[in-house]
Amino acid sequence: MSFKRNPFLSFFWHAEETAVEQSPALNTALKGYSTLTQDQRNTLAKVLSEFVAALKGSSSILKDDTWQKRSRWEQPEWGAWETWGWYRHFLRLVRDLFRFLVIRQLI
Repeated sequence: MSFKRNPFLSFFWHAEETAVEQSPALNTALKGYSTLTQDQRNTLAKVLSEFVAALKGSSSILKDDTWQKRSRWEQPEWGAWETWGWYRHFLRLVRDLFRFLVIRQLI
């Protein structure tokens, strides 16, 4: 099945495209959206890099044998455990955003 534009309606498509291209309000809105999207991406990248920096070298607390010895943990181990928890929670919250961004890049 072929979907071709109806030549009788081409006037409307052309008029619509021309109106959109010449709209200063739309151009301003698109620039604002682009700036906002870039700021959000930069913030997300910064948050992720800070989590990685904070968790660097703390993966040993995730092992089963270490968890069994948690009664002997001091403040640094509990701090790392809490940070891992916040990191997992953060990723659950932004998981849908990641999916949206990936799908958007594929389209």
